[in-house]
Amino acid sequence: MKKVVLLLTVMFLSAAAVSAQTESVAYMYSETVFKSVPEYNQAVIELEKYADDASRTSERMLAEVKLKYEKYKKEGQYMSNASHDAARKEIIDLEKVANSYEDNFYKQGGAMETRKKELMKPIEAKVVLAVNAVAAEKGYDMIFDLSVSQIAIFKKASLDVTQLVISKLK
Repeated sequence: MKKVVLLLTVMFLSAAAVSAQTESVAYMYSETVFKSVPEYNQAVIELEKYADDASRTSERMLAEVKLKYEKYKKEGQYMSNASHDAARKEIIDLEKVANSYEDNFYKQGGAMETRKKELMKPIEAKVVLAVNAVAAEKGYDMIFDLSVSQIAIFKKASLDVTQLVISKLK
């Protein structure tokens, strides 16, 4: 009998020790959090305008290439060999510049990515501070972002800290 009580006591203490080590987790939806930040919405508008301006510039450059090519097709037969070659080289060079402009704007590390980092980095830092503050206050070991990964098969609504993070930001 004493052995059974001792065994039960050891099992109970082991279970208590394991449960004391259980990590506390929560989740949030960063997309909702970011959309609640006015600076984020301003940055998105600015980035859209920046991309639209670049697109219009690229279109203008390609339209110029097309116009020069049409002119070359019409007048090419009346040109000397030197003028013919110079016009063709000019068209090719303009097309390379136009394509290079677009490639450099959208490529990894390009102008668009650089501008996005400039605008978003301070906002992201602000959100991370708010998440860290909520985690510290509520004692969470981890906060998952379900905007990024919708893998959660089951989630308890009471573990959603999205609104707490939003309130920290305000």
